[in-house]
Amino acid sequence: ACTLSFSYAYSAEKIMVPEQLMNKKVCIVDSAFIGPHDSILLENAEKMHLNSMENALANLRSGKTDAIIYDTNVLNYIAARNPDLMVLPEKYFEKNMVFAINSSKTNLKSLVDSKIDEMTANGQLENMRNYWFSERGMTSPMPEIIITPKTEGGNNLIYGTCGMNEPFAFIGNDTKVIGYEIELAMYVAQTMEAQFFVETMPPLELMPSVEQGKVDMAGGFMEGSPMLKNVISSKPYFKSSVSIMVLKK
Repeated sequence: ACTLSFSYAYSAEKIMVPEQLMNKKVCIVDSAFIGPHDSILLENAEKMHLNSMENALANLRSGKTDAIIYDTNVLNYIAARNPDLMVLPEKYFEKNMVFAINSSKTNLKSLVDSKIDEMTANGQLENMRNYWFSERGMTSPMPEIIITPKTEGGNNLIYGTCGMNEPFAFIGNDTKVIGYEIELAMYVAQTMEAQFFVETMPPLELMPSVEQGKVDMAGGFMEGSPMLKNVISSKPYFKSSVSIMVLKK
């Protein structure tokens, strides 16, 4: 399972405000959520781009970098599980997250948007957010969602993910991919009466796979991102911002 919990010896200045990071090394975890304008943050700092949170945490704890820039909710979740880490209170660039849907799947977009509207109105999305983004940083088990595929003329819903973005989509204790986005996609499959499949792949392969129809949809993309130009975007399903995580001493 991917727990994002590490133990290293480190020695670093205690960072309490962003201004202390001037001329220091800062890690940006590359993802569809982090947009190009996020590099404007701490423009006087030296930026290091890494492709996973695990690598970013290892670099922070070993003293190779002094801070991590990423999604506020994910950083708070990680900090709650690691007493040596803290998230600075400043928040930047409020943004929405959307699903990328294959351009030929217009009916799927309608179903996804309707499900997001329904679950927003009845409070289910907010309950899911509270469930997966526990302030205690606990890994929650996947709720049981019963999907009954049609016996005749049924279809499939294939969801693409890197499986490394806890708690949005990550490998659980039973080696299955679980998380906030997976639960939401499963409710869509339930409404479709479709068989649900998850395909894991490196992050850079997600968008090409959606574009080429290898998967029907994938999550974690920033609304309005140029990456979405060749696909259909769903309505926003999650609102967040960008924050800075540092070592606590």
